[in-house]
Amino acid sequence: MIVFLSLLAVFSGGYFVPTLVAYCREHHNAGAIFFVNLIFGWTIIGWVIALLWSCSQVRSFGFRYATA
Repeated sequence: MIVFLSLLAVFSGGYFVPTLVAYCREHHNAGAIFFVNLIFGWTIIGWVIALLWSCSQVRSFGFRYATA
């Protein structure tokens, strides 16, 4: 039973790697990446898409002021 629970913890942790990457990088689409990972992550293609999306460029929302 302990072995089963240990394996379950490891695999579920690996399942949500794209979501963890997105939240750690403060990705602007972290919520959507979580949703894609949750729904389509059980397929290899869905998991890879979520991982690639979480590694994509993070949009900066900083404002630039024009100099006069």
